[in-house]
Amino acid sequence: MTKELQTYRFPIQVQIATLIVSMIIVLGSLLAWYNYQRSSEIIEKASEQLSNKITKTVIQQINLTYSPVRNNLSLLSLSGVEKAQTLPERLNHLPLLFQALQMQQAMAGLQIGYADGDYFILRLVERLPKGQFLSPTDAFVMIDHIEHAGARPVFTRIYLDSELQKISEKILPYDGYDPRTRPWYLQALNHNGPSRTEPFLFYFMRQIGVVITHPLPGKQAVIAADVTLKHLSETLAAEQYTTSSEIVVIDSEGKVLAYTDTDRTVRESNDHKVSMFHITEMGIPIFEWFDSNKKLAPQQLQIDHKGEQWTGSVKSIPGANGANLRIIVIAPNHELFAEAYAIRWDSAKITLLILLLAIPLAWLLAKQISNPLKRLAKHASAVSKMDFSDKLYIRSVIKEIDDLFNATHTMSDTISRFLGLIDSLAREKDLAALQERILKETSEVAHAKGTLLYLLDEKELFLKPSSFYLDGKFAEYDFPNISIDDVDSPIISALNADKAKETMAPEGNQLVEKFRTVLACETIKLTLIPLKDRQKNHFGVLVLLYPASKLEEMSSDLNQLDFIQALSGFAAVSLESKQLLAMQKQLLDSFIKLIAGAIDAKSPYTGGHCQRVPELTRMICEAANQSDETEFREFHLSEDDWEALDIASWLHDCGKVTTPEYVVDKSTKLETLYDRIHEIRMRFEVLKRDAQLQYWIALDQGGDKDKLSKQRDQALRSLDEDFEFIAQCNEGGEYMSEESLERLSVIAQRTWQRTLNDRIGISWEEQQRKQSGEETLPITEKLLADKTEHIIGRSASDRIQENNSHGFKVDTPEHKYNRGELYNLSVAKGTLNNEERYMINDHIVQTIIMLNKLPFPKHLREVPEIAGGHHEKMDGTGYPKRLTGKELSISAKAMAIADIFEALTAADRPYKTPKSLNESIKIMSFMARDQHIDPDLFELFLRQGIHERYAKTYLDKKQIDRVDINQYLR
Repeated sequence: MTKELQTYRFPIQVQIATLIVSMIIVLGSLLAWYNYQRSSEIIEKASEQLSNKITKTVIQQINLTYSPVRNNLSLLSLSGVEKAQTLPERLNHLPLLFQALQMQQAMAGLQIGYADGDYFILRLVERLPKGQFLSPTDAFVMIDHIEHAGARPVFTRIYLDSELQKISEKILPYDGYDPRTRPWYLQALNHNGPSRTEPFLFYFMRQIGVVITHPLPGKQAVIAADVTLKHLSETLAAEQYTTSSEIVVIDSEGKVLAYTDTDRTVRESNDHKVSMFHITEMGIPIFEWFDSNKKLAPQQLQIDHKGEQWTGSVKSIPGANGANLRIIVIAPNHELFAEAYAIRWDSAKITLLILLLAIPLAWLLAKQISNPLKRLAKHASAVSKMDFSDKLYIRSVIKEIDDLFNATHTMSDTISRFLGLIDSLAREKDLAALQERILKETSEVAHAKGTLLYLLDEKELFLKPSSFYLDGKFAEYDFPNISIDDVDSPIISALNADKAKETMAPEGNQLVEKFRTVLACETIKLTLIPLKDRQKNHFGVLVLLYPASKLEEMSSDLNQLDFIQALSGFAAVSLESKQLLAMQKQLLDSFIKLIAGAIDAKSPYTGGHCQRVPELTRMICEAANQSDETEFREFHLSEDDWEALDIASWLHDCGKVTTPEYVVDKSTKLETLYDRIHEIRMRFEVLKRDAQLQYWIALDQGGDKDKLSKQRDQALRSLDEDFEFIAQCNEGGEYMSEESLERLSVIAQRTWQRTLNDRIGISWEEQQRKQSGEETLPITEKLLADKTEHIIGRSASDRIQENNSHGFKVDTPEHKYNRGELYNLSVAKGTLNNEERYMINDHIVQTIIMLNKLPFPKHLREVPEIAGGHHEKMDGTGYPKRLTGKELSISAKAMAIADIFEALTAADRPYKTPKSLNESIKIMSFMARDQHIDPDLFELFLRQGIHERYAKTYLDKKQIDRVDINQYLR
């Protein structure tokens, strides 16, 4: 039966043409041809006459639009507006300009460009695109004016009501517009009277139009009118002569100038850029035919487009500067030749009886053809939905259908296998595992005994063996590197090839000998598949090994070579993607560590803090992750969670880049960029010189030498003691008692005389902080003072608002800096005043703000929360959000412990002595008791001996002492 079907199989074109198409077309066409041909000729002539009429109407409409505008411009050119040099002078001509603009509906704006670059344009608000300008409700007129009188151009926008009374006036940023560079201005200078530009897109109006210009006397200015082609489009709409007829006006390049539907003359992209439609871009199917300048040339048209017949013409319309526009008038034949079709239908009725005789036969044949095709279509639809469960089997006497089934069956099977393989490869995340998966899948598909992957090294000097798959499992073999200069190597030859190649393994090659040893076979055939990245650069070779025993089997699978190459192409892209991701991740990690290292290097006070905290944080989180205790039973970190923790740890102090170094490094109370104790010392020196001078002056005036000497020595001794006290206060080593503060206030009341002006030789900013008013020298000043110029105010943008989006709850000091001498020396403990302490604490605020601005992927979105929580406390008194322990993640609480322990034990802080291990644990136990750190996590920290492991790596041996953790466990 199969052989019989194959013997009498015929092409589908022969059967359909013989039994159906030939009968209907020949019989029907012979009967209707004469009447239809005659009526068509009559209608074609009528269509050509109609096209000529429409063209004349369009030309008349253009003249009706342009002529009044030209006349108005000619009259306005005599108004003397070119003599107006300023905005007020130009506004004196407003009534005349307004009347001219209002009278011409086609005018979108009336503008004047001056030779000095000044620009004046008048527009009616009602003719502007709605919503483009936030104009006042009762605005009727909008004026834009650019004036170059001053150092910078001034851009003014004025809104007027219908009585031309000013509503508002404001200065806008100058956008660089210069009328002297515009084509309409330059064109006008080449004419003595009115002229017009070629049609173009008014970006401002989002409409198409022309600019009609007229040079003003002396050609020191040009007056121009923006005229839209909206009325021309309305004229075209009125001239449509059939339901589906199309009339469009275009330029010589095919850009649409006017169309019956004005919405299709200008388009707006997603980024709000506007442009003109090309006739082929309007979305009108018939206009897609006009895809070349040859088709836009004046001609009569008979078009067969996408199975539909159209008749029409392309005619020229005179344009500006000698250029011609085009008008296309076209209609579908089924409308244009409706009468002819009616005649043809009448003729068809005559042949209906004959055609009815052919219907049963045609129906049976169509069914015979369509049933297999329907089944194929159903199967193809299932394949398109990735459903490969339907096992289709079709046999047909029509050769093409039978061939189509075989191709569909092969295609379905190939796609099913290919999708399964690429899905398997795409799901693999690990780079090494992906390489193994590629070898395994390729080996199984290609029925190869062994599969070897060679990849270029980083310097692209060698091919290095990456993975080897043999007999269904991965094996370790010492394959050699291959230099890319080894031109005799078949693998290097394949690396530079465009397609996969097959070759017998050559003799005398070191690598081939290795293959023979591994496969235990003398005759080996190699299939070499080059791997290319997205830029078509070669980066490796996939080697398939076939022993002599499999050559016959392999020859039957040669059709699989294209399939294997396609699979290897996807595998190469997957491999490249994973390599790029790994490199990008490595780059990100290196960059993060670079930032952390830079922060540590910024100040000796931070040392290696940013590098040690990540290590300690990971140690604590690893202990919590492995713990079975109730508090940590739900705490499990995935690979992505560990990545987020590492990034957060390394960037937990990134906000310190915004903290001034002299604040971080402030070691005395009066230190800023330098230590101001030297200024105060000099004042004491002045007072000591004054005591000496007073002694000698009094002695010269006959005073008692012994008495004066005692007074002088007493004064000098008192000054020395007072300065020594101030110097001790400046060190900030001890707590300032009430007695010390009182003595400091008494010393501050001492006075000295300044004879030099302190308002010269200083910066403008410091001068602004000085008290206003003239001063008469010499001036008596206090020895220690809190002056107005010592206060540096805080801007509104530098204040953290109460309901800020980040949830910060901090008290912002009133001033940014307070450098008052008495104020700073009176700091009770340490060297930092309130403003400076706020600035130090602000680094965590900046850390959170900076990290929140980074576009972290989904699995890293917890980085800001982890990094920003290490200054919070369990009792909700921490910084900067005052979060409680329940609101903090275990990772954030672990980092808080790591941050504190590292700071206590760090030996690279020049301002403090490092704490011993025992001292540090004791201090932290108080913090755990007071709910400043998490007690459960602190006990885990002790029980797991994390403090000891860290100490062995990072602490000096002198710091490591015995710690009895039992006294700190609850």
